[in-house]
Amino acid sequence: MYLAKIAVTEFEDDTEKIGWLRVWYKRELRWAMPKMRFGAFEMPTREWLTKYGDCLGVWIVGQKMHDEREHEAYLVWDGFCFLEGKVPAEALTNYPYVRLFFTENWKMSFDDTVNANVFKLVHVDGTSIVIDRTVGSENVIITDSKVGNSQSWSKSGMSWKDCFGNAITTDKIGVKINGQYVVLKPTLDWILNNAAAFVMGNLGVPAPILPNVVELANTGMEQSNDFVSNIVGE
Repeated sequence: MYLAKIAVTEFEDDTEKIGWLRVWYKRELRWAMPKMRFGAFEMPTREWLTKYGDCLGVWIVGQKMHDEREHEAYLVWDGFCFLEGKVPAEALTNYPYVRLFFTENWKMSFDDTVNANVFKLVHVDGTSIVIDRTVGSENVIITDSKVGNSQSWSKSGMSWKDCFGNAITTDKIGVKINGQYVVLKPTLDWILNNAAAFVMGNLGVPAPILPNVVELANTGMEQSNDFVSNIVGE
């Protein structure tokens, strides 16, 4: 087996040689055919080699014909090896518990550190899915960095944020909605139709759904209408 250099600038998309690589093998520019795992199709692309080719060496196995002694008639590439100083930082964090997979645009990592298991799927634009099973701070976070939306779940509650600045958060106290307008339909109709009785406490329920409205009872329904002015029904 021989560690060869990938000929990144010599890459060719040849439909007759699916998955083959151009490599510098014993000072010669040669073709090397792939060794495939059963049930997998993982072929390097021009973009992938452009991004990572200079960080990797490729293991080559030479195949000789029965009547040849020196020259290998066929070459087979059998996997890659990071060159010295080129190992990605993500793989070195919590080494050797991290498994890292990467394409042109995606990175996926599994961290099996004891009591701190983390799964990450990250796009080049920053969009990510993170599942953190670290004991005591378990959470799940989905972030769309390109659009600006995000969601998260943890034992403390949940949150949703969008690119317009609207947000919904939940915790043990209740639910908080932040936004210029909140659409409540048909709940809004019920509030408006029963506003007077609601403020005066004549609905016969132990506690009003919107406790803050009770504070408006002494100042009249005009301010009560102001209270719900930013709640818009459709």
